[in-house]
Amino acid sequence: MNKFITPEPQISNSSIVPKYKQVAQNFIERISTGELKAGDKLPSISQSSIDFLLARDTIGKAYSMLQEDGFIYSVYRNGFFVTSKSEKLKVKVCLITGEITEAVKNIYNSLLKELDAKVKISIYLHKHKESELKNILDKCQLQAYQYYIVFPNLFIDDADTSKLLKEIPAKKLILIDKQLQGIQGNYSCFYKDLFSDFQEIYTAKPAKFKSYKNFNLVLPEEYFPFEVITSFKLFCQSQKLEYCIKDGIEEGVSKGNLYFIISEIDLVNLIKTAESNNLKIGEDIGIISLYDKPYKELLGGGITSLDYNYDDIGEEIADLITSNRTGQFRAFAQINIRGSF
Repeated sequence: MNKFITPEPQISNSSIVPKYKQVAQNFIERISTGELKAGDKLPSISQSSIDFLLARDTIGKAYSMLQEDGFIYSVYRNGFFVTSKSEKLKVKVCLITGEITEAVKNIYNSLLKELDAKVKISIYLHKHKESELKNILDKCQLQAYQYYIVFPNLFIDDADTSKLLKEIPAKKLILIDKQLQGIQGNYSCFYKDLFSDFQEIYTAKPAKFKSYKNFNLVLPEEYFPFEVITSFKLFCQSQKLEYCIKDGIEEGVSKGNLYFIISEIDLVNLIKTAESNNLKIGEDIGIISLYDKPYKELLGGGITSLDYNYDDIGEEIADLITSNRTGQFRAFAQINIRGSF
C-alpha cells in the first residue's frame, strides 16, 4: 500500500517530553489505534517539518527513533512506511484512580474482556492527593500512553484538578464519575447525576419520603465525592424536605429519620445503633446506601441502594477506543428498593 498520511500535530512546548519523542509518540499512537496500518506511507521529513512546525533535524531524529524501535522502515528514494509490527502493537492505557475499588476492577476487567490482547493497562493510585496525581502525570508523559482513564476524585477543587489534567490531549482523556468544566476540547466522560438519581427514587416512593421528619446525609471520615453534598441539598430543597448533614452517626439515630449512607462502616454502625435503641429499620428509620453489595440484600432486612454498572462503562470505553471517537455519557443509577426504605 502506498497511502500518504498527514499527521495531526500535537506538540506541547511545556511538556517534559522532548519534541522529537512527542513526534514519534504521535505516530505510534496512530499506529496502535489502527489509523496507520502496515504499508502506509508517512510524510517526508520536509513535509512533517512543516506540519509539526519543527526543524528537519527534530523530525529526522523522531523518524530514526521509529526505525530503531521497528515501527517504520525506509525505502531508498521512496520514503518511510509502517512495518508489520503495527499489527501486533497494543493500545497503552493509563488508568488513574484514588484507590482500588469494585468500580476500578470492573472497568479493568471489561477492557481486558472487550479488547483482549489489543490493550495494555497500567494502574496508578493518586490516593486522592494533588501531589500524587501531578507525579503520576509527569511520569506517564514519558510512557506514550494512547488513553488516560481518570477518576478525578481528589481533595481539591475541580478547577485545580482541571489544571493538572490540561496537559493530556482532550481526545486521550476519559473521565469517570464526573465532568470537569475546566477541561477544554472533546474529552470523554462517564458522569453521575445524583440529583436526578434522588429524583427517581422520590418518584417511585414520594409518600415514603414525606413520611420522614428529616433526610440525613451521613458523611464518612474517608474520601467521598463532594458533589454528593450539592446534589443532596438541591434535591431536598426542590422537594421541600427537611434535611441535615452529619459527620458520622456519633450524634445518634432518631426515630422518624431517613439516612443516606456513603461509607460501608457507617452503614454497619447505623444498623448496630438502631438495633441497640430498638429502632426497626424500614419502619422507625429509613436507610438508602450509595453503592450496592450482595450482603446488602440480607443486611437489616435488605438495604435500599443506588449503584452504577461499571461493567457497562468499561464496555463503552472499549468501544470508544476501538472506534477512535469521544463522547460524554450519563451513568444512570441502578435503584434497588428494599426493606430499609
